[in-house]
Amino acid sequence: MHGRVAGLSRSAYCRTRAAGGAKTLRDHAPVRQWMNDFAAAVGRWASEHDTLQAFIPPGQPWHNGFVESLHNRMRDELLEDNMFEDLNHARTLIGAWSQRYNEEHPHSALGWLSPNQYARQWAQHH
Repeated sequence: MHGRVAGLSRSAYCRTRAAGGAKTLRDHAPVRQWMNDFAAAVGRWASEHDTLQAFIPPGQPWHNGFVESLHNRMRDELLEDNMFEDLNHARTLIGAWSQRYNEEHPHSALGWLSPNQYARQWAQHH
């Protein structure tokens, strides 16, 4: 697959990362700083506009297990396995991953149906 770390299994990739190679996007200090700055800006905007924030503290996934599960799966299946060459490449890979996640991936919380299969089944019965 285009964008994968060439020829590395997940275990080899993890060993390579542990040894200091094959960095992911979130490993870069400027990206982490941008993410922190963005979160702070959103927080300021929300407080200035009297907006309620649905904040989930880091390390407390029980506050919203569905979103945490999605984020973990997206990180494990997409972000750590691919290197985006540019914005268009990222959009293509994220779009393909999203389509597979919604069209094909079975979810235990949905009786092992994909979200789209579940929605179609629900619509037929309601």
